[in-house]
Amino acid sequence: GNFFVLAGSLTMLKGIGNLLTLVQLLDPAVRLVVIGEPRGEKAEAIYTQLGQFPNVELKGRLPHSDTINYIASSKALISTSNFEGFPNIYLEAWACGVPVIALHVNPGNVINEFSLGQFFNGDYQAMATCINSNGTSGLNPAHLRDYISKYHNYEGAADRFIKFLDVVV
Repeated sequence: GNFFVLAGSLTMLKGIGNLLTLVQLLDPAVRLVVIGEPRGEKAEAIYTQLGQFPNVELKGRLPHSDTINYIASSKALISTSNFEGFPNIYLEAWACGVPVIALHVNPGNVINEFSLGQFFNGDYQAMATCINSNGTSGLNPAHLRDYISKYHNYEGAADRFIKFLDVVV
């Protein structure tokens, strides 16, 4: 596709305010699809502001299958969340061969260590520059899917856990 996507809960903790800051730095030619519904008065006000940008398409809450289709068709998944554990949405993007562009969340440094996208450690301008230039376009979708297969498939989970226990003991 010719767009980037952000999907998830649209709350202050999940970074909707950060998203507004980022959108203000984006080239108006860069399309962004936002999937999710705002929760809370502040989030609703920011969501309304986001809708005023001609390059931002607000989809609201969608069925999971539709969300995955948008992710799979996008250039990259954008994360502006302030805090997360290990986001399932990252796994879903990588399983689709789609890189992640993250502002604050890089669990265990996996984005950098395994070349799964770009992490910006809170640098809005650098993140906007990456998005404006489609800075993750060179990543091989097969590499992203291979990462999921190797480290996150359920079939090998027991073996990975036993290996981990052997190292600890």
